[in-house]
Amino acid sequence: MNNATHRILAGVLAAGLLLLAGCRGGEEERITDFTGLEAENNQGNWMINYACFAETEDAVYFKNSFSLYRLSKATERITINCDDPACDHENAMCSGYLENSAAIHSFHDKLYFVDPASPETLFRLDGTEKTAYLTLDRDPDAGYSYDRIYKDRLYSFASNKERMDVTDLSTGETVASYEDVTRYQNGFVIEDDVIYHISADLELCAMGIDGENRRVLEGDRATRLMSYGGRLYFIQIRDDDTVLISMDKDGGDRREIMGNMLYYNILNDQIFYTVLGAVSYTHLTLPTILRV
Repeated sequence: MNNATHRILAGVLAAGLLLLAGCRGGEEERITDFTGLEAENNQGNWMINYACFAETEDAVYFKNSFSLYRLSKATERITINCDDPACDHENAMCSGYLENSAAIHSFHDKLYFVDPASPETLFRLDGTEKTAYLTLDRDPDAGYSYDRIYKDRLYSFASNKERMDVTDLSTGETVASYEDVTRYQNGFVIEDDVIYHISADLELCAMGIDGENRRVLEGDRATRLMSYGGRLYFIQIRDDDTVLISMDKDGGDRREIMGNMLYYNILNDQIFYTVLGAVSYTHLTLPTILRV
């Protein structure tokens, strides 16, 4: 999550627990009473980070099955992302409906996702306003997933072809393909002209946005990658544990944070997480050395 989010109200806690933290009138306020939210908003697990979770200045969005939910930072309430009281939220015309395979992400304070139906279309969501942004002219057999906009291009895993395709957002056409790039379902970050992702072999990989300078930062069963505060975070699956680890973007300064980790997400200098075998959700404040 980029540094702009540190200045604004942010936060969600799934299965009915939420924590919001942020700036109002220039002062930080932490809200820790979840009672009303727990009673009324038992929606999904936002901790499967990056595919099902996105943030803008005004709201936090998370996806559960075919539904897109919106946490307003102004009202601190979760609703489905649709303002029509008569809508059943079960078709593509609804701004609160997404295909199950669609992965949301934010860019310039708007949400984007690709609808794989023919013609394949990149959609933009500005709040509840849903518009077809661009028709994509791409390989229909590629099995695209996990799209990310970076600068003026769309980067997508072509899972069926084991490559990454790059689409020009001015034309909708594929302008580059990076062969021998595979992906696992959790983890895709583009920052500072570098692509970070988890491969099908559970390696944490990095390469330039031109597809060059490829390297493996962690080669042993890595998953659930995200970036926060200039560092990479991931879970390593071991024979007897699942450990949350952070390191710098070159793979150095490696720190083991906590074991027995299942899902996590990071907001406002706090790690929200679930542990293996637990049915409740809690949070862990980041060590002082990692605070922004």
